[in-house]
Amino acid sequence: MSKPNTTRFTIDLATNLAIAVSEAAAANNMTPEELIGDCVGQHCETALRHRVLIQRQNDVDEAL
Repeated sequence: MSKPNTTRFTIDLATNLAIAVSEAAAANNMTPEELIGDCVGQHCETALRHRVLIQRQNDVDEAL
């Protein structure tokens, strides 16, 4: 499988958060950039699922 196209962003983190991200990444054999990318991806997926759930709930409410 080919690697998807990527775009680089620069973010500023508080020192204590940067240390926590670096430690978590090291514990999972990842780079901090990979960990941050995974976290953003998971957050977006969760938000999308929540949006779909709310839409389905609204659809059921309208049908009642």
